[in-house]
Amino acid sequence: MSFASKINPLKGESYCGDKALYFQNDTATVLVIIDGLGHGRYAEEAASLGEEIIGENIDKMPDEILRICDRELINTRGAAIGISKIENGLLYYSGVGNTRMMIVDEKQNLLYGDYGVVGKGVQKINLLTRELNENDLIIMFTDGLRENIKVVNSFNGKENNIEKLIDNIFWEYRKRTDDVGILIYQLRGCAYE
Repeated sequence: MSFASKINPLKGESYCGDKALYFQNDTATVLVIIDGLGHGRYAEEAASLGEEIIGENIDKMPDEILRICDRELINTRGAAIGISKIENGLLYYSGVGNTRMMIVDEKQNLLYGDYGVVGKGVQKINLLTRELNENDLIIMFTDGLRENIKVVNSFNGKENNIEKLIDNIFWEYRKRTDDVGILIYQLRGCAYE
């Protein structure tokens, strides 16, 4: 498997409200993208609390974890959070707010989170399930990147350097008005040259 992540605060800020996280236990891999509302110290505080809560609950399904986060982040400014759990060849995904997840195989599939802000009483949290292929590339990112990312033409199933891919996406698609968070995961190797 291959994993890479990159976060970057808004220019002029020393705090970053975006997190790109990887957790693993005996049976599953959990990928998380968090965007604390706004930017600066309070956005980072909300994102850090989300990271702590998720890390304590990775044995649960993504929708359950988001419900817990919604209760626990109530005294923060809130966050957009996307969680992917990979277990037994299946991907389970739930998201709330404006984080995105993209699955890249022969084509690109962009998944959106449910409407709302984690910590502000989310009404609906869906759980999506999908079978994974060993060459699928999973990209999760915050709204600090434009969502028109094009990867499929560079995807060829060969093992390669995902740090190069993440840097290329970051520099080509980043917005200069917000923090940025992105992660890329593949079960075996990366497919970017």
